[in-house]
Amino acid sequence: MKSLSTIFNKYLITVFGFQVLVGVGIVIAANLVLLQNKHDKLLISDQSFLDSLVLAGMRNDELSRDMLIYEYVEENKIDSILFVSNPLDLNKCNKQERIYICSEVNSKVTFYQHLKDENPEYGYLRITRSIQSSWVYEIVLIFILSVVINFIISISGVRKYVKNPVEKDLSKLLASLKDQRKERLDILEHSQIFDQFSLLVSSLSKVENEKLKLQYAEEKVLLNRQIAHDIRSPLEALKSITSNLDSLDYNTKRIVKNSIGRISDIANGLLKTGKEEQKEFMPGSLGILIDDIISDKSFERDATINYESKITYKDTYTLGNENQLYRAISNIINNGIEAQDSDAKIDIELDNLNGELILFVKDYGKGMDEQTALKVLDGGYTTKEKGNGLGLSYAKKVIEEHDGNLVLNSNLGKGTEIKISLPSIKAPKWLVDELKVEESAQKIVCVDDDPSFLELYKDKFKEVGVEVITFTEKEIEKTLNAENAQYYFDYDLGREDSGLDFIIENGLANFSTLVTSMHQDEDIQKRCIENGIKILPKQMFNKASVEVVKICLETEVTKQYILIDDDELMHMTWKMEADKKAIEFKAYSSVEEFIKDADQYSKNTVIYVDSNLADGLKGEIESEKISQLGFTEIYLATGFSADDLEKPEWIREIVGKRPEFK
Repeated sequence: MKSLSTIFNKYLITVFGFQVLVGVGIVIAANLVLLQNKHDKLLISDQSFLDSLVLAGMRNDELSRDMLIYEYVEENKIDSILFVSNPLDLNKCNKQERIYICSEVNSKVTFYQHLKDENPEYGYLRITRSIQSSWVYEIVLIFILSVVINFIISISGVRKYVKNPVEKDLSKLLASLKDQRKERLDILEHSQIFDQFSLLVSSLSKVENEKLKLQYAEEKVLLNRQIAHDIRSPLEALKSITSNLDSLDYNTKRIVKNSIGRISDIANGLLKTGKEEQKEFMPGSLGILIDDIISDKSFERDATINYESKITYKDTYTLGNENQLYRAISNIINNGIEAQDSDAKIDIELDNLNGELILFVKDYGKGMDEQTALKVLDGGYTTKEKGNGLGLSYAKKVIEEHDGNLVLNSNLGKGTEIKISLPSIKAPKWLVDELKVEESAQKIVCVDDDPSFLELYKDKFKEVGVEVITFTEKEIEKTLNAENAQYYFDYDLGREDSGLDFIIENGLANFSTLVTSMHQDEDIQKRCIENGIKILPKQMFNKASVEVVKICLETEVTKQYILIDDDELMHMTWKMEADKKAIEFKAYSSVEEFIKDADQYSKNTVIYVDSNLADGLKGEIESEKISQLGFTEIYLATGFSADDLEKPEWIREIVGKRPEFK
């Protein structure tokens, strides 16, 4: 066995000699590379500039050529550039690849460069440039490279001259030990490997189980949404006829209403499943939420609930967590019912005052004194035989987390009134809560996979005087045969493609409304905004008013409308809508194209400019050129939310891509 001293001496001598050779090679290679890079930096590589000079030379336009050279020198901070048709001193210069270096003094280099393809016919550029030295960077780079290579060499040397010889000698030593000792070592090693393998299998099993649980949860949410959607259509149809049950006796009517309440409860419960862990706040209608709560309570509780809303659904939007708000308001109503011995009565009123949603919930129970009211709001105190006293305190906490306020007013023997205020927000751009029928429409086409909801359409539009045609999902292609029609599509039709897919694929976006209970789906909302499609939630359908929209032809004919958009399909869509309304309309593909014809239009012409124009141009910036010409009615048309864009002062309003002529 060699001594460690002998092994290390041999290793150090060998590695040191090899490192010297490598270091010399690195320095030589680095000098060559840096020299080449230095020369490459001198070359003018702007091909458009060179081509322009060649073109000017072919035309004998020396003035243009000199101007191009002057501008390039100023822009790129070059000392000087001269055009030379046939340099006399070219033979005295040193050729380096694509250039002739004539002098190099300190950091200034003078050289010739062929103007095109190394062909002397086009002439040369005599260039003087200042090249800043980068010797510090170069030295650091060479040093780092040397350290890395030396490290690799050292490791390789240790492996070859130290590790391998020592391992070889140790192997001989271990081989001489007793077989029993060897067996014990093998058993210990195998045991450790088995333990590690078992741990790995256990970890993989846990990961797989978590993955299956997540997949199951996602599938459950999708299934619940599908079932809830299937329930919603017949449920709305049932609700619409509950006011026409006067011929039935009291018990029968109660059974029917309770059954509807039960179905609504199931649908609401399914839709809320999967939202338990939702933390972020989303825009939602407090009006729809209260409708759902009252529908649920009509089944759960034997109480009379009087609800009055002084505002439309559009004015009931707030930002919040639907599940938390549902529980908070539901707890308040439950407390009001439980505070009354029999014939419980609850009055609910919703209003929008000065940008705040105001909700009143009043009961006619026993009431509370001031001290008891304070204890109830603090939590952990109850006046009921059974209860934990957390209902009102939870509701107060939720409302305050939503930047709202909850006030309790109670009088002994007279009852309790709770006032809730929540910040109001604008309704989403995709929302409609009324059914507008244009005067020029000849047909109303309705598509739904539920026959009962199709009957609801017929009843809704019976007073309009326009032919109503209904189709199931199996007949959806027949809708394309209708002319001058307005369309109402359900989203989920039990097909591979949705009603929304059918609208977009067949160019019906400008004439269609999506009627669906899945209006809170963010993907559906995004697609509708991008394509200018409105959404009517099915929960609003029964209370939605029907209005015939009359067109004032005198105003429409005298006003001019312009669309600037690089999408030809949008040109066709807007033109179709303009022709339908007898509107004077013209489409352009760019702002520059419109400016050429600008003197043909009056300054009050309404101009819609797409946000995303060709070649990456932004409509909100390019439209300033139109404003500078004196046009004042400029609108930005985009599929994005108005909140995502900054509105310039010359833009009147940010609108959607759907034709809505101002």
